[in-house]
Amino acid sequence: MKRVFSMILVVLTIISSSITVFSANGDGNMDSGSGGGTGSGTRLNKWRYGDDGVRASIVEISTQKVVRTPIDFSNKDRSDIEYDFGKVSKIDYRNGAKLTLHRNSYRSITISPQMPIIINSSGQNDLTAIKRYFTSEWMVKRIAEESNIPYDEIVSGKYKLLIEPIVYLTYKGKRFAMTSHEAAMYNEKMNNDIVYKFQSITHRALPLGMFLEKPDLGFPSYTGARNKPQKDWVIKAQLGLGIVRFKEYVAPTPPKPPTPPKPNITVDKGNYDYRADTDVITSFKINSTTEIGNDNAITVTFHILGRDYTVNNIVIPSNSNQLVWVKWHTPKTPQSLNIGVSISNANISSTNIKANIHDLKEVTPPDPKPRDKNDNFRLPMIPNHGNNTSATWSKWICNWKPNKQYVVYGYDENGNELGMTIDKGYWEFSKINYSANLNANMDLVPGLRTPTAKKNGNEYEMKSGYGVNLKLNTDVSYNCTSNDITSAQNVITTFSEFKYDTYNRILEKTINNGFKSQFEFKKNKYSTYNDRTHFTPIWYPNQLNYIVNAEIIDVWTPVGMLRANLNDRILIDGNLHQDRHISIMK
Repeated sequence: MKRVFSMILVVLTIISSSITVFSANGDGNMDSGSGGGTGSGTRLNKWRYGDDGVRASIVEISTQKVVRTPIDFSNKDRSDIEYDFGKVSKIDYRNGAKLTLHRNSYRSITISPQMPIIINSSGQNDLTAIKRYFTSEWMVKRIAEESNIPYDEIVSGKYKLLIEPIVYLTYKGKRFAMTSHEAAMYNEKMNNDIVYKFQSITHRALPLGMFLEKPDLGFPSYTGARNKPQKDWVIKAQLGLGIVRFKEYVAPTPPKPPTPPKPNITVDKGNYDYRADTDVITSFKINSTTEIGNDNAITVTFHILGRDYTVNNIVIPSNSNQLVWVKWHTPKTPQSLNIGVSISNANISSTNIKANIHDLKEVTPPDPKPRDKNDNFRLPMIPNHGNNTSATWSKWICNWKPNKQYVVYGYDENGNELGMTIDKGYWEFSKINYSANLNANMDLVPGLRTPTAKKNGNEYEMKSGYGVNLKLNTDVSYNCTSNDITSAQNVITTFSEFKYDTYNRILEKTINNGFKSQFEFKKNKYSTYNDRTHFTPIWYPNQLNYIVNAEIIDVWTPVGMLRANLNDRILIDGNLHQDRHISIMK
């Protein structure tokens, strides 16, 4: 069953106009010129009428590469050939192949029906017959058979056939086979000896046997003289070839920028315990085996108490990790809270965080009585809840480092290069380092209504039974945003008379200046004057330090809570009964 394709070839003829013939199989891009006389030659250097053939190469259009070893066809047995230059195509020579002489290795296929005469030294070639022959379904099938490529694949539009005339001649008494391109290269190597002995054949009849009517496969059409010998460089660039094309060629699609991979991540979560009615920072860690740049960045959304908190543009180098955090305010009542987390553009789309909200209860000490006693009291060890006054964390950022390169991705059907500039750059990652530090000081002083208190240097002395006042100052220094940390929010004080247990007082924040705060005792309901004071027991031993311990908590960062323990003391010297006296009123 015959099909209609398109083809292009060029063949030797004495007519001056171009002819394009459409055959049953292909479209031949070929034209030809005049052969001219060859002279009688000599015994050692001669050419005989009919000593010609062709070399057929299958060329992949998109790459401009020959996909199989070229095949030589001739009308006669060519076992007499002693020297040739191998099965090398004009495209291979154009791409830099060297001319290499081979001995006693030439093989050609004797073909039937016979080809039309290609090199005509005395008259006009039948260009129509030449085109019909090389574009015929029979010939293309023969080339397909010899190259071991299915016929349907060859005519699919993926390939073109490159046809080159071959001359068989005797040079210095030796039989040679060569294409016009090889003849020109060999002439250069032999210092013009070839053109001297075979000018009308190797530099006229042979190269003008085929040339292109229009540009194709990167070779130009030939518009020069058709009846004169040609220079070597002209032959190599423009002559001695025809091209057969088939179905309409579909140019390769320009490459698309690579799609960044979908991040492959795992999630590490911790324990989340918070106080009620408190600003907190909740965080979890994303581990990624995939490079995550700005073009495939992750977005995380926390769903907390009906509100959404979104963190955008999370980037991570491959085989690394990143903390993701959110600042929010806990509810006023104790509860177990489920925090939903949505993750976009990753293999994991969601996770959950369970937060336990606890109440911070004050167990207010009782009002001390004048007759209270504790004869067995011993000063207890000051508790150590641990200090964690500094924190560091980081955030990945990345910047694109361009590396623009021009890339050839194929060729059009005429052999013109198809290319484009592609940015083969990369993401350069760096860390922004953050830190926060908790600084605090505490000052325990005798109450305002302690008449006999005194100060020795930096130490206070007072009698037991009076009140003590406390001022505790905190300052959180940082180099991040205010959404990444909290100020100190709670301070719990315990007292030596209760062995720092059983009872406590939660301080009240009396100054709130951003991340600088001051805490004091709440107003004492047992104080006649509603003072911010704590009363010492009258039984407290003489010459013993009265110590108040303070635990500063709820300074939150992405890597956990900062806390600090402070304590201060006042020396007890006597009791308030000693400040009382009896006098007779006059």
